Amino acid sequence: MRALFKVIRIHVLVSTYADHLPLCRQSEIYTLEGVELERSTMAGWIGQLSRLLAPFDDALQRHVLAGRKLNG
Repeated sequence: MRALFKVIRIHVLVSTYADHLPLCRQSEIYTLEGVELERSTMAGWIGQLSRLLAPFDDALQRHVLAGRKLNG
């Protein structure tokens, strides 16, 4: 069951950022499949991810801004 939970969280993240699918639509899709998944729960997962990835975002920003030009 724990593995399924991880797969669902990853699917929500990929659907949000790669497929540009809003959380409200994802919630509707999961409901049609018989899975009750609130938007607030999914939003919490995305918030957790953003906190986890913040150091990577900071490092990328420093790397980009350290270059001589942003667009060549």
